[in-house]
Amino acid sequence: MDKAELGRQQLLELLGEAGSKPADEVIADLSYREIGVRPAIPLAIVIARADEFKDRLLAELALDAGQIEVRMLAARDDRHAYFLHTFALYLLGLWEEPRAFAPLVAYLSADSEAAFDQIDDIVTEDVHAILARVYDGSDLGPLKALIENAEADPYVRCACLQSLQAMARLGKLPQSEVAAYCEALAPRLEGESDNAFRTLFVLALAYFQDDRFLLLIDRWLSKGVVDRQHVSRDDIEDIARADYADLNEELTRAERFDGLIDYLSEWAWFTASDPSELDLDPDGDDGDRHAAEPFVRDGRKIGRNEPCPCGSGKKYKKCCLEQETI
Repeated sequence: MDKAELGRQQLLELLGEAGSKPADEVIADLSYREIGVRPAIPLAIVIARADEFKDRLLAELALDAGQIEVRMLAARDDRHAYFLHTFALYLLGLWEEPRAFAPLVAYLSADSEAAFDQIDDIVTEDVHAILARVYDGSDLGPLKALIENAEADPYVRCACLQSLQAMARLGKLPQSEVAAYCEALAPRLEGESDNAFRTLFVLALAYFQDDRFLLLIDRWLSKGVVDRQHVSRDDIEDIARADYADLNEELTRAERFDGLIDYLSEWAWFTASDPSELDLDPDGDDGDRHAAEPFVRDGRKIGRNEPCPCGSGKKYKKCCLEQETI
């Protein structure tokens, strides 16, 4: 018995009677979660019985944005929210399930704005690592097409770009290949109208900690190609001087996946007692249910649900980002 199998057996023993719960009941338990109720036990059951649940979660990941929207709207009241798709993303990432790569890229590509609205801060926080973990060694053409799609959501594009960097950190791609791709992409982006993605692109370039890219970034900053309100030389230098291990964790999320149950259980939806405690948009955007805390990263990335840095009091996506992409 290998170490992983031994760990699953020990987990089942720890769960006791709960560990033998029928699969349909576990899926139902994970689908619509009540606010304030942590999902630790059903997540542990799925992890302990991984082979039994992989196909079910892959089927969830194969849904398109419209199908997921129907399920989200089917929550019986405002104290329940649909989470099965979210859990599928993280669990398949935990298992590094290669069959998840193609459907995840397809989901993000089909309607990147809808995908962002549905999984929200997961895009800016963890999608890059999930993509890297499930990468199956296949053609990267569809992923690169999304990165290069000027009409796609800038944060989805950036997550896909950083997934390539994470793949290199995980030994799935040569670092030189990823750097060469970014170097070739830069001239095309310089004339692109989407200033938001270009700003995210230079931040991603800083993660290479490569003098060639630092020179390019400095040139773009000097020319005003990127918005100095949202990225500065200090931001770039902070990343360029950061410890390799810290950047490695930001790109691969290894520690986060090692403690996945604890991480997911601390999200705001599971620790609040009432929806009124959460910062939900008045127009019905409930994406913040995913966040454990406001997404703030010292200026390196501006989360769409963060307060806008201009001081308007609005969320960034409802203020300056909206103006940048007009």
